[in-house]
Amino acid sequence: MNVRRTAVPFLGFAALAVLAGCEPPMTTPRAIFLDGAGWYSGDGPVRAGLRAGGFDGAVDRFGWQSLLGPLHDHLTATRSHPDTARLADRVAKLRAANPTGRIVLIGYSAGSSILVSALEKLPEDVQVDHVVLLAPSVSSRHDLTTALRHVRGRLYATSSPHDGLLPGVAAAGLESGRPAGLVGFRLPEPMTRETRKLYRKLVPLPWRPAYAMYGWDGGHMSITRSDFIRVVIAPRISTDQPHPLDRSLIGLEATHGK
Repeated sequence: MNVRRTAVPFLGFAALAVLAGCEPPMTTPRAIFLDGAGWYSGDGPVRAGLRAGGFDGAVDRFGWQSLLGPLHDHLTATRSHPDTARLADRVAKLRAANPTGRIVLIGYSAGSSILVSALEKLPEDVQVDHVVLLAPSVSSRHDLTTALRHVRGRLYATSSPHDGLLPGVAAAGLESGRPAGLVGFRLPEPMTRETRKLYRKLVPLPWRPAYAMYGWDGGHMSITRSDFIRVVIAPRISTDQPHPLDRSLIGLEATHGK
């Protein structure tokens, strides 16, 4: 069956599997990947890169796109999108079945907005281990405080001034502020003691020329190249120990005297 021709708005591929009687696996370690808006898929390269980089768990693709095209998906990637609740439910059940198992969430482009909103909807006591936002189109001004409460380890967010797509679009869901994948996340104001503690989990991964040798030339689509995922992302999510090159956003702001 050609799934794209059964254009049911907001019905993701995982939902189709459930309707067909196939419950998603509940084992860990497990990474859950959310693609960007529209029909382009980074699933294959991301999956290959994680496996080659030593991530020893399964990698699931969480379908959330409406199949109505990238513009529609980008504009509707808000907290009210029905798949944010579906993803939160999936994560909560996975954590209940595996209290200490490794759970990693990876969102690409507009998928980052669905991912962050799902984190914000998790029950208070549910956490994932790590989060990766690749070229996130969620707003740089989005307050990540609530989402970070549900992250045990670190939230990595890439950004690049050479992204050729994000300068021409508003943040996902038309949230105010430029896309974080272009300029990075900003610290919320005012900063409380709790917010400062939580934002120590946020680790920016801005583009640097050295990444070009691994396939990420700073562009929007090349961020999902398997070599970049293998060398830069996989080692960071396969362990609880921080990477020696990591600096939290709080640490970077302090270094620059902000």
